[in-house]
Amino acid sequence: MEKRKLSPVSVLFVILIIYFACETLITTYYYFSAKKTLRQTEIKIAETKEETEKLKQEINNLNSQYYIEKYARENLMLAKENETIIYFKQEEEKQAASEEQPQSSGIKKLFQNLLKLFEK
Repeated sequence: MEKRKLSPVSVLFVILIIYFACETLITTYYYFSAKKTLRQTEIKIAETKEETEKLKQEINNLNSQYYIEKYARENLMLAKENETIIYFKQEEEKQAASEEQPQSSGIKKLFQNLLKLFEK
């Protein structure tokens, strides 16, 4: 059997093919990576534009007399002349408040008793 000699041209050709294949793979990876980043950025831009529109609408609403009065009534407990404010306390709030007090005092007693055990 005769050994076949490789010519320098064929070795160079194989090296060039491997080089271009690697370059193609690397370029394709960076292309798709950049494309993904572009899509994410476009989504963020769209969300920001939507949020900006909502904030502009809220600013317009807050500048109207109706919303100023509504805010003053609900949050600042203000009223117009000859208006009477009536507050209603719901039964659930009363029950929740009454249930929280015994539990918290029971927990406090438990921790105090545990501390006494470790003090000795």
